[in-house]
Amino acid sequence: MTTLRRALISTTCSVIFATTSMAQSEPVTIFTAKKIITMEKSNPEAQAVAVKGKRIVAIGSVESVKAALGDKTFVLDETFKGKIIMPGFI
Repeated sequence: MTTLRRALISTTCSVIFATTSMAQSEPVTIFTAKKIITMEKSNPEAQAVAVKGKRIVAIGSVESVKAALGDKTFVLDETFKGKIIMPGFI
């Protein structure tokens, strides 16, 4: 029983570490738009938002978002070019 338990724990840890490693290597996507409504008083509008997985990691002008990412790999997505993005629930 102990050997089976150790094998199960080892396999589980391997899967967790592999998933974490893949998530860290996932590139950031920068979405650009005519206007992004942020709902923040200090920064009510932006032109770009950087997303990694399901998280927003930066928002602002395209230049400020690129600067915030530093040397991280990113993909520029202009799907919303000319459109307005606003927060919503899914």
